[in-house]
Order: sequence, then C-alpha cells, then structure tokens
Amino acid sequence: MRTVTVRKSGGAFIVAIPAFAIKQQQIEPGAELTFDLDGDKMVFTPVKDELTLEEVLAGSPKARLKMTAEDRGWEGSRAMGDEF
Repeated sequence: MRTVTVRKSGGAFIVAIPAFAIKQQQIEPGAELTFDLDGDKMVFTPVKDELTLEEVLAGSPKARLKMTAEDRGWEGSRAMGDEF
C-alpha cells in the first residue's frame, strides 16, 4: 500500500495521484473522477465519457463481427445521430 500527503491550497485539500495509477487508469489532465465514500474509504473512479468502438466490440464473439453485404453498403456513410 502506498501513502500520499494531503496539502492545502486556498480552501481546497489536494492529493496527488501517483504516476503508476494515472498510467494504469489512462487519466489525462482535465479528466473527471467520481468521488464516493465507502465506509472509511475514499473511492475515486475515472468518468468515461464515451466508449470506443473497440471497447464496445471487445466482448462480442468474433464470428458475429463478419461484415455482410448490407454492412458494406453503409461503409463511408455519414453519421445521422448518435452512432459511433
């Protein structure tokens, strides 16, 4: 278990997130985190705004990912709404 130091800046208390956690969670400057209390624990979780197509398809059976003739007809089309 690692420890961090709480600092004060104005009216805020600040904790630096260690680099290994930033890299593992792929957190970028300006990223939003949710904050929850779980008993005596403080839990920060990165907010994912959008899923990538790769993330959506990651759990799909590979046999279902074959492109059909109908699919090919949509290739290169502009998005019409909230599609990926």
